[in-house]
Amino acid sequence: MADGYFDIESLAKYLHLTPERIRKMAEREQLPGQRVAGEWRFPKTEIFHWFEQRIGLADEPEVKRFEEVLQAQHTAATGDALSIKSLMTPDVIWLDCPCRSKPSLIREFCQRVADLGHIWDAEKMVAAIQAREQLHSTALESGVALLHPRRPQADNLNEPFLALARTPSGIPFDGPRGILTDLFFLIASDSEAFHLQLLARVTRILSQPEVIGSLRAAPNAGAILDILLAAEELVV
Repeated sequence: MADGYFDIESLAKYLHLTPERIRKMAEREQLPGQRVAGEWRFPKTEIFHWFEQRIGLADEPEVKRFEEVLQAQHTAATGDALSIKSLMTPDVIWLDCPCRSKPSLIREFCQRVADLGHIWDAEKMVAAIQAREQLHSTALESGVALLHPRRPQADNLNEPFLALARTPSGIPFDGPRGILTDLFFLIASDSEAFHLQLLARVTRILSQPEVIGSLRAAPNAGAILDILLAAEELVV
């Protein structure tokens, strides 16, 4: 199978589903794919985007299953387990971010992490995040946005990381029903699979009661990191 596509067998293995289930989902147009010479072909980029959308819409048990599937893929490839502790440090937690608009938040957040040495080219990351936002805003009803480039930028990262910016009050970020956003996670990964796994992990952490409120009330970066690490222990 060409590198840019799954067939039914490889997609079934990737998603931990049966080939028959994949075939039925494709026939019902529940998966992005097309028949080529009578055989189903699924573009990997579209499957990853489909997976990302499913994570955003799923309830906690389904997100957990997604994360377990992705964890198995990541561990098989690298031998490592995902951990917020290895991805986030106090220096990438920006409290009292003064930005008041979506463009300025994206630009200044990327520049900040670039100044810290986590990415090489801030403008490249800005452009990629803006391209992703044009598809559909990453802002959630909870007042949180999960910023990320449309495609991972392995060549633009020192190493994968998770960053957080918090504004004193909400700003317009194209959230559902015009809801303002005041917490902004920046997810920077070096592969599609790792990005999806990290997105699922952050989603599960934020779904826990009181976590988002605690992040808003935390007095400093250390306290925010402690909240996230404690919440992570409850989902792994």
